[in-house]
Amino acid sequence: MADAFPSPLAASTETTNGVKLRRLLVDGGTAALRKVFDGIHPPTNLAANLHLNNSTLDDLFARGILTEQQRNRMFPLDGSKPDSKTFDITLLFLLLTEISGLSSPARTGWNHIPQAKNKSLAANLVRIKLFRNKLIHTPETRIDSRLFNELWKEISGVLVSLGLDQAEINRLKTERCGEEDYFKVLFQWADREKEIKGMFKEVCQSQTTMLKAIENLCKAQQDHQDANAKLEQAHETQKGTESKLDTKQQSKAKTQETVGKARQTQLEEHEELLKSVAEIKEPVAFLKEGRDKDGSEKVLRNLAKSEFKGDIEYLVGRYQEGTREWVFSEVENWLHDRNSQNRVMVISSNAGMGKSVIAAVICKRMQEAGRLSGSHFCQHNNARYRNPQLMLQSLACHLCHALPEYKQALVKQLSRNLVKISTTWV
Repeated sequence: MADAFPSPLAASTETTNGVKLRRLLVDGGTAALRKVFDGIHPPTNLAANLHLNNSTLDDLFARGILTEQQRNRMFPLDGSKPDSKTFDITLLFLLLTEISGLSSPARTGWNHIPQAKNKSLAANLVRIKLFRNKLIHTPETRIDSRLFNELWKEISGVLVSLGLDQAEINRLKTERCGEEDYFKVLFQWADREKEIKGMFKEVCQSQTTMLKAIENLCKAQQDHQDANAKLEQAHETQKGTESKLDTKQQSKAKTQETVGKARQTQLEEHEELLKSVAEIKEPVAFLKEGRDKDGSEKVLRNLAKSEFKGDIEYLVGRYQEGTREWVFSEVENWLHDRNSQNRVMVISSNAGMGKSVIAAVICKRMQEAGRLSGSHFCQHNNARYRNPQLMLQSLACHLCHALPEYKQALVKQLSRNLVKISTTWV
């Protein structure tokens, strides 16, 4: 029987090689080209230099070489100053070859592989462009280790000559992609969710038991009140009998003594009952106090809470408008599908493919729509943010602000060990 074909989405050393090479070219190449560009067009003079070359840029736009999005980044519609940090690698290469006074490599020009002995700035720019085009348009991401090492050596040599730090290149080559860490945290999170559900079940059972105990005490109190009323009635009857039995003083004294003892015993039992009710009401009052703002904040104060507003804004700034809309549509459809049995959606891909940016944009959109209850961004190189316990505590804090019922249940659970119920049965 033939072996089944491996999944095309399965992670492997070859797919990791492909991702790292693309990151080296896209991220590293963009940083290197921007450094060269800023050296020719300093940020303080960028706006003026672009306006001086406006006719050339208009011609490139008319011929479809320059896109409207790229043009808007050079000449922002809101009138703000342009920033080269918003220019992608394609736009940087275009500006370096068109308005920066650079001459194309001899004999080969801007679109063909330069001669091996040509180590000029222009030749290295062309190499970065051709390497990027080749890797971006390959049919799959897998690259075997032999070819990976050859390309890595050649590409990193060009990037270092353009000013990129060799230490940063070495760090990327040895970096772990981190998928294993993320899935491990995800599974730990799922186990922790089961534990929390069990804890909530115990809270509900404890509350039911407490309410039953209060009900029984109230019933016992009512029985004692009825018995006391009967005793009072008997006492009144006895008083009438005493007025008619003037000749039986000894019997009267004995009866009064018996009634007095009975009343004293009844009063003592009644006081014990009131003490029991007070003791059972005290923890109930404590739980109710936990629902108040000051009490809740005191209980929740020691929970860890992480804020990612800055991270979300940074990642949203890297999002290219109009892209990845199919992913957002899938998320929206899942959220609106009330019949779906799936309570978790996992978006998985190799490192560097844009998962964090997608997650940040989803959070941003949900926040603006008033539908975001909480968020947490794991970071494989940050022990605090990938800690499942701290992650759950932070999400619990976020959910308390969005879901009052959740906050009420959580405060009860966290306050449980502070409540000690002491009941005296009569």
